Amino acid sequence: MQRLLALMDTKMFDEMSLKKAAHQPVSVAIEAIGRAFQLYEWGVFTGLCGTALDHDVVIVGYECCG
Repeated sequence: MQRLLALMDTKMFDEMSLKKAAHQPVSVAIEAIGRAFQLYEWGVFTGLCGTALDHDVVIVGYECCG
Protein backbone atom coordinates (compact mmCIF):
# COMPACT_ATOMS: atom_id res chain seq x y z
CA MET A 1 0.00 0.00 0.00
CA GLN A 2 1.31 3.44 -0.97
CA ARG A 3 1.19 6.39 1.41
CA LEU A 4 0.36 9.93 0.39
CA LEU A 5 3.63 11.82 0.60
CA ALA A 6 2.63 15.29 -0.56
CA LEU A 7 -0.32 17.40 -1.59
CA MET A 8 -0.06 20.57 -3.65
CA ASP A 9 -2.11 22.83 -5.88
CA THR A 10 -0.67 23.72 -9.25
CA LYS A 11 -1.24 26.54 -11.68
CA MET A 12 -2.47 26.11 -15.24
CA PHE A 13 0.30 25.36 -17.75
CA ASP A 14 2.84 24.65 -14.98
CA GLU A 15 5.45 22.67 -16.94
CA MET A 16 7.33 21.50 -13.82
CA SER A 17 4.18 19.91 -12.39
CA LEU A 18 3.54 18.15 -15.70
CA LYS A 19 7.08 16.77 -15.68
CA LYS A 20 6.49 15.29 -12.21
CA ALA A 21 3.44 13.46 -13.56
CA ALA A 22 5.66 11.72 -16.10
CA HIS A 23 7.60 9.92 -13.35
CA GLN A 24 4.85 8.89 -10.94
CA PRO A 25 1.06 8.63 -10.74
CA VAL A 26 -0.60 11.92 -9.80
CA SER A 27 -4.18 12.35 -8.57
CA VAL A 28 -6.09 15.33 -9.97
CA ALA A 29 -9.61 16.73 -9.73
CA ILE A 30 -11.44 17.61 -12.95
CA GLU A 31 -14.83 18.86 -14.11
CA ALA A 32 -16.24 15.94 -16.10
CA ILE A 33 -19.84 17.11 -16.58
CA GLY A 34 -19.12 19.01 -19.82
CA ARG A 35 -20.13 17.49 -23.14
CA ALA A 36 -16.58 17.69 -24.52
CA PHE A 37 -15.27 15.51 -21.69
CA GLN A 38 -18.18 13.07 -21.86
CA LEU A 39 -17.45 12.49 -25.57
CA TYR A 40 -13.68 12.22 -25.04
CA GLU A 41 -12.28 8.89 -26.30
CA TRP A 42 -8.46 8.98 -26.42
CA GLY A 43 -5.33 11.12 -26.58
CA VAL A 44 -4.66 14.44 -24.93
CA PHE A 45 -7.87 16.18 -23.83
CA THR A 46 -7.90 19.69 -25.30
CA GLY A 47 -11.35 20.88 -24.20
CA LEU A 48 -12.11 23.45 -21.51
CA CYS A 49 -11.34 22.24 -18.00
CA GLY A 50 -13.95 24.16 -16.00
CA THR A 51 -13.91 24.93 -12.29
CA ALA A 52 -16.78 22.83 -10.86
CA LEU A 53 -14.59 19.89 -9.86
CA ASP A 54 -16.63 16.69 -9.69
CA HIS A 55 -14.29 13.77 -10.51
CA ASP A 56 -10.93 12.51 -9.29
CA VAL A 57 -8.63 10.81 -11.78
CA VAL A 58 -5.07 9.51 -11.80
CA ILE A 59 -2.57 10.79 -14.35
CA VAL A 60 0.12 8.26 -15.18
CA GLY A 61 2.01 10.36 -17.71
CA TYR A 62 1.57 13.07 -20.27
CA GLU A 63 2.30 13.67 -23.92
CA CYS A 64 4.13 16.84 -24.81
CA CYS A 65 4.35 16.47 -28.55
CA GLY A 66 1.87 15.25 -31.19
